[in-house]
Amino acid sequence: MSAAPKSLGGEVTTAEMDRVEYLAWAKACALDYLDRGELANAIASVGSDLQKHSAWKDSEMVAMLTYDALVFEMSNGSEAIRRWIKGFRC
Repeated sequence: MSAAPKSLGGEVTTAEMDRVEYLAWAKACALDYLDRGELANAIASVGSDLQKHSAWKDSEMVAMLTYDALVFEMSNGSEAIRRWIKGFRC
């Protein structure tokens, strides 16, 4: 499993995170892609990571939101994608 970012202690694995911690980790990973200019990877990262946690596993809603973001947000640029990523709530 991936290690948590240092802001989350750095010693916690994703398997040990609760929903709030995991969502923060997934958003941080996606924003890292976005900061590197990898817009599609930023969107895909959120969708992929969320579906790996038991709280969202096999969620059709996450898959639908990810697809919608790829279609809509990609045409609206990085700031729209940043708002979309930061907008996720538990």
